[in-house]
Amino acid sequence: ERCLYVTVRILVITPSECPVTSAADKLHFLRMTDEPLATQINRAVETSDCQWFMLARAGDEFTQSGLMVAGLELASSPGCRAVYGDQLHRLPDGSLGAAFLPGFNLDLLLSFPLVMARYWLYRRDLFIECDGFDAAYHDAFEFELLTRLIEQNGLVGLGHIDEPLLVTKAPLLCDNPEELRVIERHL
Repeated sequence: ERCLYVTVRILVITPSECPVTSAADKLHFLRMTDEPLATQINRAVETSDCQWFMLARAGDEFTQSGLMVAGLELASSPGCRAVYGDQLHRLPDGSLGAAFLPGFNLDLLLSFPLVMARYWLYRRDLFIECDGFDAAYHDAFEFELLTRLIEQNGLVGLGHIDEPLLVTKAPLLCDNPEELRVIERHL
């Protein structure tokens, strides 16, 4: 009988002192180095035995229903390369707002990367095959990877899970010159 849930492991990359852990531990800590964060993440993913991974930030909380639906969707979609889900946003007053996102839409990704290019689940083997995150885009490396995936194989295998995967702090709109660089390179 196949298990519905894959083993979830959490890797914390932190500037703080780390307790001693091993890569096999459920909760594993790595001390941040002076290298770009994208480079550190790439190395961690390359040495991992995970099949899928997602970047989360301190304070994010995963939802049980989102993890369950993601596990079911990914198990039944062998051609999936990367997928994102809906989000619940923690607002400044402490209440929750919802970001129910549409099915994948390239125009929305390019016009609103702040929301559309975060919290994707990436298939590890394809991530490594395309050389991972590009450290030259330190404030937009997830967005840059997504545009590269599209450039390499089109929109095939990019999907959306109709369930909030996590609760996160509401994003604050701001100009990001690196997102503009990604868009200009992509177009």
